[in-house]
Amino acid sequence: MTQGGSETGITRAAALGDDLRARRGLVRPEDVGFVPEDGRRVAGLRRTEVMVFPS
Repeated sequence: MTQGGSETGITRAAALGDDLRARRGLVRPEDVGFVPEDGRRVAGLRRTEVMVFPS
């Protein structure tokens, strides 16, 4: 067991993070009404942009 949690918990957290990043990358900002900006290092929506939408 690792300090602060089990390895399974860490693996699950990493998998969840990977999945969320992949899903954000599928949607372009202009697809949902945001003005595209220069200087994006990663394709897709930013976390703050995702938070604007209701779940």
